[in-house]
Amino acid sequence: MTLISAKYGVPAQSEERPWREVKKGFTHFAEGDVVMAKITPCFENAKSAVMRNLVNGVGAGTTELLVFRGEAKIILPEFVLIYLKTRGFITRGEPRMTGSAGQKRVPREYFAGSPFPLPPLAEQKRIVAKVDELMALCDRLEAQQQERDEHASALARASLARFAEAPTPANLNLLFHKSYSIPTADLRKAAIALAVRGKLLPQNLKDEPAEVLIGRISKKRISKKAKDYAPVGVDEVPYEIPRLWSWVRLGNLALSSDSGWSPQCGSEQRSGNAWGVLKVSAVSWGVFKPNENKALPKGVDARPDCEALVAELTS
Repeated sequence: MTLISAKYGVPAQSEERPWREVKKGFTHFAEGDVVMAKITPCFENAKSAVMRNLVNGVGAGTTELLVFRGEAKIILPEFVLIYLKTRGFITRGEPRMTGSAGQKRVPREYFAGSPFPLPPLAEQKRIVAKVDELMALCDRLEAQQQERDEHASALARASLARFAEAPTPANLNLLFHKSYSIPTADLRKAAIALAVRGKLLPQNLKDEPAEVLIGRISKKRISKKAKDYAPVGVDEVPYEIPRLWSWVRLGNLALSSDSGWSPQCGSEQRSGNAWGVLKVSAVSWGVFKPNENKALPKGVDARPDCEALVAELTS
């Protein structure tokens, strides 16, 4: 989690490990997936990222991540990331968190079932490019403000020293010099909020409508037997979006959605290379404990999709 930034535009960091050490007991993702922290305070701090430049195209991370995988020809991962970092998405998710103090988590259903403002693909690209441009300007402004603050601190120290040497009314006034600046953090939040409302750039009515994108992803999801979420109701819409955009559940844009599977098991531990079920204690304390597992009940086979996923990730 420490390698994922709360700040938009900062790539997630990584460290290399043998796959055998992370193939179990971790959240797996692939190149281009969007990950979001689900646990407090990381969720509230907007810890999320697009996973890029992964060694061999796959990666593993903390179990406190939720993963979104979409179709690149329909939705840009960077646009999803912009939405996940908006204060509105986070604020609406905070009341939905469950668990004890210090261990609260936002449920997968909020992540997948949230109304998502989908623009045409061409506009997604323009918005992401504009947000990147504005974030670069914010970086420059932040550097300038830091330099200015350093100069202001030096001036304040000099003014204080001057007043200490000669406590005259004129030297006293130097200690109360006023200045005004807009925090770059507020500028970043404003740019991201405008981006997902369709107010950052003018719309192009020649763009392919978002409804067409939704139709294309629906066909692929049907073939993968992905879970469907109900259409977004009028009373759920948090704000108005442009004419070519569409409100859609984020989960209905994902190529797959799985909340896990945990059959009722006895106390017998898994043996050898047999399939088993990890217990919560296997990942509770930040260290993976492979011996904390249970054997599958007799007559219960591992799910074919799990076997296919492991084969895909380890091939």
